[in-house]
Amino acid sequence: GVKKLDLQEIDPDVLITDGSDTIHNGFQATFGEKPTVMCWAHMRWKVVKKIESMVEKMGQVDLIEDIEALQLAQSVRMFTKASNLFIKKWNKKEPKFIEYFHNQWLNSHDGWYEDIKHLTPSTNNGLESNNRVIKDENTFCERLPLSRFKILTLEIVEKWSKSYERGLKQFHDKQTVTLDIYGRIVINGSS
Repeated sequence: GVKKLDLQEIDPDVLITDGSDTIHNGFQATFGEKPTVMCWAHMRWKVVKKIESMVEKMGQVDLIEDIEALQLAQSVRMFTKASNLFIKKWNKKEPKFIEYFHNQWLNSHDGWYEDIKHLTPSTNNGLESNNRVIKDENTFCERLPLSRFKILTLEIVEKWSKSYERGLKQFHDKQTVTLDIYGRIVINGSS
């Protein structure tokens, strides 16, 4: 459809997804084999729901904290070692949950830790937010033919551009936090 409408083709480097196999398969069929990042916010939400239904109340907070610590892994090696320790720690206490977690989040959708793809966001929340606005204010959750969607997209871009032009929204095209400041924030734990 993009070629027929004479639009510029895109070739993304990575897919950030909510874990949908349909989205993943469609992306790979269209763009070829590319790295996939599992959105941390979606993963955490799904895991917390599972923990609440499978784990006694007393152990829930510690289990969630350990998963949050796993998410901070800065390399494949670190993630693999930490995951093995996590499984070892929790397998005796919560074997059914660990079986689910191992199958779903260490085998099927394992790309949810921080440095799975360097310099790539760990969530797709910004995109989700824009998607919600487009559905609520423009498409009204209706599927549109590509030709109509192209026209609507141009209208949306024009409307959003005018919002930025008038100062109603701000857009930053340069990083506003330097790495040395970011390092101090992370090290000191302040915000």
